[in-house]
Amino acid sequence: MRNPYIIELTPAQCKLATHAMLQFRNKVIAQGIDPVDIDELIVKLTRKPHWWKR
Repeated sequence: MRNPYIIELTPAQCKLATHAMLQFRNKVIAQGIDPVDIDELIVKLTRKPHWWKR
């Protein structure tokens, strides 16, 4: 079942969330845990929406 929630972030919020997820990913890797799910979330945060015109 897919999560029906959509979160809209400003560019500044997206940058902050991405930075926090990268720091968390580094901690997880240091503990020897596979960061596959974290990587997927980082990709979603950094991907521009399809309506983005730049």
